[in-house]
Amino acid sequence: MVTRSNLLLAALCCCAVTLSVVAGRHPWASLPLLLYWAAVSVVLADVDMKYLRLPNVLVLSSAVVTGVYALGESLQQHSLQGLTRSVCAAGFLGGTYAVFAHVRSGSLGAGDVKLAVALGLLLGWLGWTHVIVGGMGAFVLGGIAGLVLLLTRTARGSTRIPFGPPMLAAAWWSVYVVPSGAGV
Repeated sequence: MVTRSNLLLAALCCCAVTLSVVAGRHPWASLPLLLYWAAVSVVLADVDMKYLRLPNVLVLSSAVVTGVYALGESLQQHSLQGLTRSVCAAGFLGGTYAVFAHVRSGSLGAGDVKLAVALGLLLGWLGWTHVIVGGMGAFVLGGIAGLVLLLTRTARGSTRIPFGPPMLAAAWWSVYVVPSGAGV
């Protein structure tokens, strides 16, 4: 959904990403990928909050864009370390989320699992600490959001709450808080 507020939010996210690169938290080469994810994150969160769906066209294309970026950067650096870490992180997050989705049916959707794979590629490229902070932080943020909704009586115990926004927020938290390559 392209709305005026979404465009403003995307612009603010892009500014924040640029500032994190300028501040030296991430290499300049990561700027295009992070800007791409900043714009896509706004749309994914908006769609998931409105329709409880994460569109395959955005999630899967984001995984492809991130994978191609990781491959290109690895070839340029003459090292497969970042690409290997990225693919392993995608498998780890995707597998973890798939297990959670299977164990408690209805808790996570297939879109959440696919988004975990795409975010795993991104966070894995940045470092293992990003994977842990972003991957597990989503459950903390999702729990806090659910608790707030229950306490304000906006939701009941049976209300379906989108999990894409907490996943994206936790991923961005890791981008802003953890420097690239930390914990590698």
